[in-house]
Amino acid sequence: MIIQVLNSSESLWIPVFSLNDKVYQSPTYLLFGAFLIFFYALIAYIIIRTCTIFLSIKVFHENMNVLMAWFLLQWFEAIIAKMVIIPYQIGLISIGVDPAKTFCSWSSFEKDDILIVRDKNEIMPLYVASFFLWHYMASILFAIVAITIERGCATYFIEDYESKNRRWISVLLIIITNIITIPYSYYILHNSLSLLLSYSQGVANGTFVFVGYLMLMKVNLYWKKKMGSHDNQKYSLGRKFQIEENLRSLQLAKRLVTASLTYIAVTVLILIFSTLNIISQFGIVYVHYLDNCILLAAFVMSTTLLFCSQSWKEKFKNDIPFFRNFINSRVSNSHLLHRAFSNKESEAYFEQLKSAWA
Repeated sequence: MIIQVLNSSESLWIPVFSLNDKVYQSPTYLLFGAFLIFFYALIAYIIIRTCTIFLSIKVFHENMNVLMAWFLLQWFEAIIAKMVIIPYQIGLISIGVDPAKTFCSWSSFEKDDILIVRDKNEIMPLYVASFFLWHYMASILFAIVAITIERGCATYFIEDYESKNRRWISVLLIIITNIITIPYSYYILHNSLSLLLSYSQGVANGTFVFVGYLMLMKVNLYWKKKMGSHDNQKYSLGRKFQIEENLRSLQLAKRLVTASLTYIAVTVLILIFSTLNIISQFGIVYVHYLDNCILLAAFVMSTTLLFCSQSWKEKFKNDIPFFRNFINSRVSNSHLLHRAFSNKESEAYFEQLKSAWA
């Protein structure tokens, strides 16, 4: 949504589809809002559990775990920002020179689609929240680059990466990422970067990650092949361990990329359907999905991560109270059933033995 400041050349790009929309007056929306609250709470639980699990059960190096936890936990930055923005979206707080008018657009510069405000100060909470929401999206965009660089460091320091504490790598990558994403978010918010340039940045990051992981995969597979040859003794235990970890992380990356591409493909498909007004009866569904798809990214990543490791998946499932009670009851019933069958078999055996001696 584009917001223009009156008597000024300043314009803002707010990451929402609608403003001043009085949807909160509809009982249907109240039901939908209750569902969203429940779903956001579920995502928050899954993210916290995911981070707790892979920080405690260390399948990968500490630096990779710290980076994954940092970028996943930034979801809370986005949800807090979203909670501030929602009252402006649903018309609970009306803004603009015409507060009774509803504005609906993603990035249109048509006069009727631009919301005009007298002063930026009157929308300061919306302005600050929008910055943090853009910052979250930019961080996710550069997170995959940071993790790829960390895997590159793991390959470069392969002899002793596991034994030596190099926490400065993850800290430095987080700092550099924020040095990039903070001004990046500011320029997007102030509409200084075109939509094409933003998409180009995403393509550039994706290309870097794809090429980087292909190179890392090739190098680590080459070293693994060398380890299996006659000169196996040349390779230290630390190098062997790190090669295996690198290959595991590359398999994890493969699953994450597959899940992310599926998620992006569904989002783009819905965006096309919404733009071309295909199956217009679902127009409101398209809008609400696109409006909330930003917050779904962490959910997709968390669930994919959990199912990348058997130990992570089992830990997550066993820590769910209802699931744990269900499993325990099944195990208990199975044990009792086994004992009952054993007793019956024993009784039958002794009856046969008694008959044979009679």
